[in-house]
Amino acid sequence: MAKRTSNRNAGPLIAAREPFKGNNFEGHPGAPRSHGWLSGTQFSEALKGLKNIDYTVNDPRSNTPLAVHHEGGWHYPDVYHSSTTAQKQAVTRRAIGVKSEREKTMERRAEKRKAKADSAEQGLWNQ
Repeated sequence: MAKRTSNRNAGPLIAAREPFKGNNFEGHPGAPRSHGWLSGTQFSEALKGLKNIDYTVNDPRSNTPLAVHHEGGWHYPDVYHSSTTAQKQAVTRRAIGVKSEREKTMERRAEKRKAKADSAEQGLWNQ
């Protein structure tokens, strides 16, 4: 039986690959029932080649998988859905330990800003 939880608290259940039902967000054993609007995309085609899918996190409203677990680990589409689905994606990514390309870009920019600020501060001390 799937455990009821808030979307925000679904992370530990996803990490443990336990069935859950949140608010328009769920995790269940097995492969996705549908590929939703991702049908025909690279993600959808890649899903067809995965072996032993044992867990799926999906948005039941759009019937779209957010991540699947298989014998090789986690597979997820790094695409933007909508603002509400993006929140579910963020919970899912944190639970499975991955970052989106957008998150990686934001981190690189923050590192550059910090390096630039550190360099400017160092210059003040050298004068």
